[in-house]
Amino acid sequence: MRFFEDVTIGEEFVSHTAYLVTGEEITSYAGKWDPQPYHVDEEQAKRTMVGRLFAPSILTLAISVRLSHESGYCDISSVAGLGIDELRMTKPVLVDDELKVKATVMSMRESKSRPKLGVMTTRIEVINQNGEIVLSYLLSGLVNRRPQ
Repeated sequence: MRFFEDVTIGEEFVSHTAYLVTGEEITSYAGKWDPQPYHVDEEQAKRTMVGRLFAPSILTLAISVRLSHESGYCDISSVAGLGIDELRMTKPVLVDDELKVKATVMSMRESKSRPKLGVMTTRIEVINQNGEIVLSYLLSGLVNRRPQ
């Protein structure tokens, strides 16, 4: 387990494996959580700007959380999330895309109200097999400081 003092601004964490997004996963997830016609029906998806079935962004966000666990980023002693800012969906996630996550620590500060904790902000980027960022956001959270 790593603590606030063990992390540096600019440090990067990259998922070790790629996550394959399947058509069945897209339609199953969308059918339950985001039943837009272009997420559940290939014929409807062909009529969109994308031209084919693509994943709901909230599915891509969920995949980013899973991949963050594989990157070592979640080995930091986290207490709680504080928020997600600047969420951007820059490219559609398509059937058979292979996704990885890169987490980069952007800022750190000691908590003013909780001296045993620090506040860390990290940029999370979801990257496809072509090296394109498909989704990104800033994640702020409370992190344990090293016990004294």
